[in-house]
Order: sequence, then structure tokens, then C-alpha cells
Amino acid sequence: MSYGKFKENILSIIANCDADTWYGCKINLRRYFSWEYEGMYSEAEIRRLND
Repeated sequence: MSYGKFKENILSIIANCDADTWYGCKINLRRYFSWEYEGMYSEAEIRRLND
């Protein structure tokens, strides 16, 4: 895959992960990407921190 195609795919994924809140955006992004701090907080803690 070329760099241009790779960049196009990443930007498309990010555009499709848009949401009204950071929490919603994070949930959408997690479908595609793993995070360095995955599992650091429970889902309940994340919801509470993002309210």
C-alpha cells in the first residue's frame, strides 16, 4: 500500500468516528485503534470522567 492510500484510509476512518462528545468519539475510534493505556480505566470510570 502506498503512503497516499494509507493516509487516505486513516483520514477516512477518523472522519467516520465523529461524535457529539469525546466519549462517543473514543468509542468509535476504539473500533479501529488500540490505545497505549487500554484498560487503565473501566468503562464506568471513563463515562463518569467525561460527563
